[in-house]
Amino acid sequence: MEKTNKVTISSYQATDGTPLSYRYWAGRPGRPVLVQLHGIEGHSEWLEPTANILNDQGMTIYAPDRRGSGLNKENRGHFTSNKQLLSDVQEMLYIASKEDGPLFLVGNCWGAKPAAVLISQWQQGKIELPNIRGLILTSPALVTKADLTFPQKIKVAFEWILGIKSPIAIPLTPEMLTDNKPYLDYIVSDPNRLTEATAAFFAQTFFLTETAKRQASKISLPLLVMQAGRDDIVDTAAIEKWFSQASSADKTYKNFSWMAHSLDFDAKADEYLDLLINWINQHS
Repeated sequence: MEKTNKVTISSYQATDGTPLSYRYWAGRPGRPVLVQLHGIEGHSEWLEPTANILNDQGMTIYAPDRRGSGLNKENRGHFTSNKQLLSDVQEMLYIASKEDGPLFLVGNCWGAKPAAVLISQWQQGKIELPNIRGLILTSPALVTKADLTFPQKIKVAFEWILGIKSPIAIPLTPEMLTDNKPYLDYIVSDPNRLTEATAAFFAQTFFLTETAKRQASKISLPLLVMQAGRDDIVDTAAIEKWFSQASSADKTYKNFSWMAHSLDFDAKADEYLDLLINWINQHS
């Protein structure tokens, strides 16, 4: 994992009083400002390779750790309310909007779910958000191939109803995320990687997923979707269909056929990074 001294770790207070950690890269005034949401097992540090490159372009990046993930040690792998989770992201967007620059929301993997739902709710007038110039989704886990087994789903339903918080394995392996050995080794040894979650987490994920899958037609914001072609987690055909249903007049879809799921970890990410940087600049 490439590390620099450009990143600052800070925290903000959610509407329920919970302190939540985030990583912050300070850019130049007037340049784009991004809020980046991480995937199911990851946390904000996993976004650092790309954030460093964007920051070299003068961009400011806010990367919050989802509650129960990363540096947020309280109730690890657990949350009980999608409404609260969406509110967490909403708060982060308002913090980021205080910067001098156009604002973008980026949802990676699992993070595409709350990103898509928030933007669709905002564009339907159901919630308030600061002005956002564009929505970017990378390998969005809106429809997945990786899933719990049937017995695990029964266990989730049973424990969610009874409020049991026993750990249930997340159905992913490091090899599903990347085949780039330095980053594969990093994932395997990462003490903050989330490998288990509670029944409530999985239940709320299901509800959030079902909502996000129905939101494409409600999204008219400029939209960029970048998908790994060799993705063992995401159903790429279903993502193309979701993208085709988006109402955005300005939308771009790119499948990187040679890349595994985690675009940010790929050894040949230059084309991905060029598209990301150019699209943000064009929409700023």
